[in-house]
Amino acid sequence: MRGRSCCGTTRSTCGGSPASAPTATPRTPWSKPALPFWLMALSMKLLGVGLGAAPDEMVRAPWPELAIRLPSMLTGLGCAVFLGWACARLLAAARPADPGQPVRAGFTPPSPSSPCRSGRSSAARR
Repeated sequence: MRGRSCCGTTRSTCGGSPASAPTATPRTPWSKPALPFWLMALSMKLLGVGLGAAPDEMVRAPWPELAIRLPSMLTGLGCAVFLGWACARLLAAARPADPGQPVRAGFTPPSPSSPCRSGRSSAARR
């Protein structure tokens, strides 16, 4: 009974401090998102990784590595393409159709005939 703590394990397992004591919140299977694991499993099935009887199948490069990382690579690429498309669409909406028209994104450049803040016109500065 020597070395036992109140939780029924040895002090070396518990750590002996209150900070390492077990918490009241149980770890559930819902604590991690399932979609990445489902996509990895689908990728492994599509590439045929893990279906054979060879015991060293998961350590033969490059197919297992590619099958595991492919969903993350494709998702990252898709997010980058979507971000580029959204930025291009926003910039195209802000760009005037005619170069002489003001920009519609909240910034309007001063016209040559309007006076500046100093009271002089832009034509007088040239």
